[in-house]
Amino acid sequence: MGWGDAFANAWDAATDTAKAAAQAVADTAKAAVDYAAKAADMVLDVAGAVVKTVVKGVTSIVGQAIEMASNAFGTLWNTFGKIAAGAGRLLKKCPLAEAAQAISDAAAAAADAIEDWLDDDINIVSIDWLDGTDEKIIGDCEQYVNLPRDAKWLADSDIANIDRLSINPRFLVKFDKPKSAGFQWRLVPIAGGWTAYTGTEEGRNGNYVAGPKDWTSGSVSEGKVVMEGQCKLVAGGGYKFQLEAKDDKGKVVKSGVITTKRLFWYVELPMTGLTSVLSSTATVDSEYAKHHMVLKQLPDLQVPYQQNIGSNTDTSTLSTNVNAAIAGSAKASTKAPYLLRIAYTDHLAVKNSNRPQRVDGVAVGPAAAAVQIPVTSSGLRSGDNAVTSRPLWNNIVTGEGWFVSAQYTPDGGGAAVNIPAAKVTTVGAGPSFTTISVDVTGLAAGTGTIIVNVNVVDRMRGGLAFGGSADICICTRAWWRTSADDKQVCTVIHEMGHQVHQVSAGSGTDPDRVSTQYTNRGHVGSHCHNGCTAGQANYNTSANVSSSTCPMFGTVNRKTAFCGNCAPAVKKVDIGAGF
Repeated sequence: MGWGDAFANAWDAATDTAKAAAQAVADTAKAAVDYAAKAADMVLDVAGAVVKTVVKGVTSIVGQAIEMASNAFGTLWNTFGKIAAGAGRLLKKCPLAEAAQAISDAAAAAADAIEDWLDDDINIVSIDWLDGTDEKIIGDCEQYVNLPRDAKWLADSDIANIDRLSINPRFLVKFDKPKSAGFQWRLVPIAGGWTAYTGTEEGRNGNYVAGPKDWTSGSVSEGKVVMEGQCKLVAGGGYKFQLEAKDDKGKVVKSGVITTKRLFWYVELPMTGLTSVLSSTATVDSEYAKHHMVLKQLPDLQVPYQQNIGSNTDTSTLSTNVNAAIAGSAKASTKAPYLLRIAYTDHLAVKNSNRPQRVDGVAVGPAAAAVQIPVTSSGLRSGDNAVTSRPLWNNIVTGEGWFVSAQYTPDGGGAAVNIPAAKVTTVGAGPSFTTISVDVTGLAAGTGTIIVNVNVVDRMRGGLAFGGSADICICTRAWWRTSADDKQVCTVIHEMGHQVHQVSAGSGTDPDRVSTQYTNRGHVGSHCHNGCTAGQANYNTSANVSSSTCPMFGTVNRKTAFCGNCAPAVKKVDIGAGF
């Protein structure tokens, strides 16, 4: 019942003296509501009316004063309730029972009106990140943006709950009363410690765009609401954000700061019998942690021994063996596609087969001296076209040798004569042989041309990242020598870098091209020449190895920290699809 209707009904039923009493109560209630509505910082003195009625010689006096401090709405309501109740009791003692009841009803209506007004005064209290349930909140926190919001990714991660997973964190908005209300909210980036995405990067990959950046409308129906799938962070690591929300009165509340991280697992798979596998991956873990990639190592597994990974057949065999080992592991088998598999082999040598070694105008015959031939060849890689000294394919894979064939062709014509393998030997102590010697004493005296076809080592690789898979292979021996730990550490960081899309060339969903990025030019794939002279056709030189400053250079250089050009791309890159 509204104010007007309540007092109109009461007025019609009352005598003059009752009307006076009703007027007093109404004045008191109205003054109280006016006070509450204006929330004035003043003392409200409401003087109660004195009603004097003589019935059977009895005089009754009704009066009460109200004094309240500003903003004390609870005190206001309690005092007004006493007034209403007291007035009701007084009037019920009068013979004017019906009028008294009407006045009491009016007072109750006034009380309801005040209570409704107080309930409508709803204010925003907080906006917070959720942390495991719809009620539990957290302040500053970390969010693992590459992992889906699925409880299975919590195992072996040290992540507390699924609210810390995914690029879309949940949050809770609360008001001070269980009522309906509107609000506005937004996601605010916190400056410092990270490199902003460029417009071209944002255009290539929507996961490089956080939001909403502008004020966005929201509402609560029972004084609170869980917001899910509304907020989007970025795929990169080390980016900081904070939620802001405001109610219709302009009151602003803020959440804790959330920092983006990425997490993945890796497992080492040394081949059986190896004795020089990398002793610790702590340096690998710490380097990637600098770029907000959290690496979790699983217990080692083993795979069968292979002397060398050089051909497609070798690679296929390794992949089969790794798959079998992973399938047999309760932990590792559940981590794809967020698991890198690091196998350790003996050599990672590439054979360049059947390379002709020719020498013209040589003297042959029973009295002739042995002919020594330096072994040379061009390379197999793009940009590696120069004919340079190459070692023979020797003592790398059991059953594979360096000798293919040898022939002597006399000058002036005549049939070519095959030279037996036993007549062609290596020169030097080895294990790297770059010169061969041909015994020509079994040939008829004369001069002519000798061609010896040999298998040579095109290159020795420190490691491989197999494109299209989650596999990495690290050699424990190169150039017939054991690879030291510092080389293996550098190689793991390098090959893992390839698996997280380094060195970025500015294509697809990757960050913009790194300024010192190069492709091939004496190496295979995308690498970084930071520290070297730019624009070289072939970076595969010892001078470049010495001057290079980034582990993403195309040859093992013992560097373990991403250079200043590559580091931002490592932080920015989106690895949400896994490996």
